[in-house]
Amino acid sequence: MEYHIFQKTVVGKNGKSTKRYYYWYKEGNIQRQKICKNCKTKAEALAFVSSLPAIKEKSTLVKDIANNMYIPGSPHLMRREQLGRSIVEETIKDGRIYINHIIKKWGDYSITDITVDQVGNYLFSLKKSGSWKARYISIFGEIFDEAVWYGVKVMRPNFPAFAPKSRKKDIFYPAELKQLFLKENFSNPYTDSETMFLFFTCCIFAGLRLSEARALTPRQFIFDKKALVIDGFCKKNGMRTNFNKKGSLLDTKARIVLLPENVITQVQNYILKQNKTNDDFLFTCNNLPIRIDQAEKSFSMAILKSGIEQKGRKLSPHSLRYTYITQMRRTLSGELVRELVGHSNVAMTDYYTQFSVENGLAHIASTGDAVEKLFD
Repeated sequence: MEYHIFQKTVVGKNGKSTKRYYYWYKEGNIQRQKICKNCKTKAEALAFVSSLPAIKEKSTLVKDIANNMYIPGSPHLMRREQLGRSIVEETIKDGRIYINHIIKKWGDYSITDITVDQVGNYLFSLKKSGSWKARYISIFGEIFDEAVWYGVKVMRPNFPAFAPKSRKKDIFYPAELKQLFLKENFSNPYTDSETMFLFFTCCIFAGLRLSEARALTPRQFIFDKKALVIDGFCKKNGMRTNFNKKGSLLDTKARIVLLPENVITQVQNYILKQNKTNDDFLFTCNNLPIRIDQAEKSFSMAILKSGIEQKGRKLSPHSLRYTYITQMRRTLSGELVRELVGHSNVAMTDYYTQFSVENGLAHIASTGDAVEKLFD
């Protein structure tokens, strides 16, 4: 039964108590109650509610849920934070841009009426990149996840997975790495050649993302263990986070890698020469972290100076990370390499949940020989 009767005592203006029949029903998340008019017995109350029209479910619109998402200070972001998801400014702004797109198209649809073919056909018709569409789908899925907090029972649809159109970066062959990594190749208009040379040396020997190399500080190096703890990245504005890509303050996605002895020695000497303190940015230009455009331009110049063949190839700083993964996979398991490079779409081992340098060092001890032979 959609309507539920109950009896309660009511005190009239004359102070006299009377028992009357009422009924209650749910309208969405709201419980409403009304009197059973002129009903003195339970039978009369039951007959009364049976004559009432069926309750129409109040539909929850997409915009009812999405309007409050990715808003600073909102319950949605509070939940994201407690669930260990990113709430950095860039994530909030990016999420809100897609939320606005979704509201504009689907805001007046009931969340329970959205179908895979509707959304899929709409996205197929747009001249947007696969990455854009994939992000759109991801944010739309979050709206379905958020619906539970509005009392709506609805399953996240199995939306199509859009593949990015951008071609993967090419890798460098071992002989090319030796050809490229000469200090004189890294002379540039922004900083000294040693700084840029060592910057990219760290990229290749640790499989770093460019943003992670920009964020390096002396305290991340454990010199007696020949190790590097990767626990943050630089945003475009030069601000450093205390967590890695796809990480958060609650789950930093920190990882640890071993470095060859000659690289560790070069870094140690560089720190002493530059008089760097533990929390200083290691590689800078005008006392600021090397910018992305500066790194990319300097790397392109280094490739040209090295004489490496580029025709038909897509070589960039990120190619160093691809190269690291490819080379390390020759002697290490895929699972271990994924842990070394911090691929967030792979389930990490338990020790990464509560990141420990000691546990990390023990886990990667076998990778020392592989990194020593990276250029072989």
